Amino acid sequence: MASANATRTTPIGDNSTEVWTWVLTSTATSGNPVMVANGDVTVQVGSTGDTFNAATIAIEGSNDNGVYTTLTDQSNAALSFTANGLKQVEQKPIYIQPVATGTPTQVTVVMTVRRPQPTRN
Repeated sequence: MASANATRTTPIGDNSTEVWTWVLTSTATSGNPVMVANGDVTVQVGSTGDTFNAATIAIEGSNDNGVYTTLTDQSNAALSFTANGLKQVEQKPIYIQPVATGTPTQVTVVMTVRRPQPTRN
């Protein structure tokens, strides 16, 4: 099965923030990994009009881009969604990817990475 490519955008005037978007579908049930080392990460799963179709979307991380595991939020709950949701990622892996179990009709995953800003004088 094919993987969904992520598209990258940056808010105007904010070089410390990246927004990555995947659209998972019945023919692309996982997203290609994105390198996100050294940043605070928040994920939003689902958008207006998306249909999970009984699928579960997990947010996974890896430090070697080979072995992936489901990430957690600050309360140690797995980042696993069966409906629209927004959570902060507790771990700071090098790579992150969304993966669907089941066959979503269409689910949008939006990840925001906010990198530390250097001290300004």
